[in-house]
Amino acid sequence: MEFPQAGILYKKYDMGIPLARQERDWYRLGLCLSRSTMANWVIRNWREDAVQPVIFHYARSRARKEAEKLYRGFHGYLFQIEKN
Repeated sequence: MEFPQAGILYKKYDMGIPLARQERDWYRLGLCLSRSTMANWVIRNWREDAVQPVIFHYARSRARKEAEKLYRGFHGYLFQIEKN
């Protein structure tokens, strides 16, 4: 099972939220996720370039076939991060 490493990286580097605070947030949600585990994910992801976000894709419609084309061959988890 994989966890949202991309979200952890986003919170750490884009939002400036330290792993210690993220650890407390996960705990409040009922998940014991240690900061050392998250730190290992951060190190591994940067070393292996495992996080490859899709920044932008324009399609003229929101039809299912557009999404199928975009994600053909993709294996993994998708995360949507919204900025206010």
